[in-house]
Amino acid sequence: MSTYRLALATALLGCTALSGAAQASSFTAAQILGQFDAIIGTTINSGGNQNGPWVVGGNVNMSSSIGVSASGNGTALANPSGVFAGYGIVNAFGTIANGGSFNVNSSSFIFNMGGTTTTTFSGASAGNIHTSSALLNGTNFVSAFYTPMTTLTTTLASMVANNNINSYIANSSLNIGTGTTANSNGFAVFNITASQLSGLTNSIAIAPTSTQTVVIDVTGLSNGTNYTFSTAYTGGDGTTSADNVIWDFGSYSGTLTLGNWNGTILAPNATVSQNNGQIDGTLVANIWNQGTNELHNDQLSAASLASISALSVTKVPEPASMALLGLGLAGLYRVRRRRR
Repeated sequence: MSTYRLALATALLGCTALSGAAQASSFTAAQILGQFDAIIGTTINSGGNQNGPWVVGGNVNMSSSIGVSASGNGTALANPSGVFAGYGIVNAFGTIANGGSFNVNSSSFIFNMGGTTTTTFSGASAGNIHTSSALLNGTNFVSAFYTPMTTLTTTLASMVANNNINSYIANSSLNIGTGTTANSNGFAVFNITASQLSGLTNSIAIAPTSTQTVVIDVTGLSNGTNYTFSTAYTGGDGTTSADNVIWDFGSYSGTLTLGNWNGTILAPNATVSQNNGQIDGTLVANIWNQGTNELHNDQLSAASLASISALSVTKVPEPASMALLGLGLAGLYRVRRRRR
C-alpha cells in the first residue's frame, strides 16, 4: 500500500471511530426517563409491589414475593418500547436474587438478567425470562444508562435559580403553584437547603402548570450524613405534582429516607430508602431500599421530557479515535508536501 493510501486509510479509520463514538449504545436522559420508573446504579432491595419498569446495574434482592400488575398505579405497566425494544419490566445487569417470586398477571412481561437466577416467575411466559441476557451483557450499563442520569443531575444542579424558595415557605409548609418564573427551556428553578427541607414539618404542595417543570435543587447536604424527609406531600398519580417536578440532590452520597413523595428524584450517588410511604414519580439512585413500599409509575410529562431534550450536552470523542484521525491527517499533510 502506498504511503498516501495508508495515510488516507488511517484518517478514514479515525473518522469511522469518531462516528461510532457518536452513535455509541447510550440513550438520552429524556429517553430513559420517558420509559423507566427506577434507574438504579447498583442494587434494588425490594419487598413491595412493582408498578413501573426497572433497570439496575447490579442485583434485585427480593425479601419477599413481588406482585406485578399491568394496571398498577400511575401509567399502566408495559415493557419499554422504541429504542428500548427487548428491554423488560425488570432489567438487572446482575441477577434477581431469590427471596420469593414475581407474581405476574401478564405473560407479555419481559425479565432480563445478566446472570442466572433461582427466582420463580408465576404467570410469566418462559420465553420472556432471559438469564445471561445477550442484550444486557452486550451493553455497558454505566455509559448507556447511568452517565446520562449523572450528567442531567449535574446540569440541572448548575442552573441559576429564577425563583426564591423563601417566597413559597410559610408556617413550616412549602406551597408552589402556577405563578412561577421559567427560563427559556421551561424550567422554574428553586434552591432549597437541607435545613429548610427538614423544617417543612407541615406539608409540601407543588402544582406547576402543565407546560413548566419545577426543578428543586437541594443544597447544603453533607456527604455521609443521613437525612429523613417525611413531610405530608399532597398530589398524586397523574398530577403535575408528580409529572412536572424534579428533585435534584446533586452529588450527595449518603442515605435519604423519604415518606410519601411526589416527582422525579435525581440522587445518583445516594441510597434512597422508603419509609412507610409511596413515591409518585421516577427514582434515580445508587441503591434503592424499597422495603414493602411502592414506587408508582409516574414518569415525567411530555413537556418536561421535551425541556430535558432541549438541554445541549456535547459528546467528547474518545482519545484513541482522535489520535487515529490526527495521525492520518498528519500523514496526508506530509505526503502532500513531498509531492510539491
